[in-house]
Amino acid sequence: MFRNYVKIAFRNLTKHKLYSIINIGGLSIGIGACLLILLFVLHEHSYDNFVFVLAGAGAIGIAVLTVSWEAVRAAMGNPVKSLKTD
Repeated sequence: MFRNYVKIAFRNLTKHKLYSIINIGGLSIGIGACLLILLFVLHEHSYDNFVFVLAGAGAIGIAVLTVSWEAVRAAMGNPVKSLKTD
């Protein structure tokens, strides 16, 4: 079945040469333009990624320091005082 489709497509390509060239050329130009636009967009978005990575790392660092500082303060302090302030 697939062989028949390929035969018919090849016959139509050879029978209507100008129409085939216009269609194949337009398709190739369209696919090339889409790929170039995709590459451009991916390249432009790659610049801003480090800002979000640094912000996330900073937030995690601040959270870890805060939690560890509170844990050390609670462990070193008087438990009665810490219960009164909470």
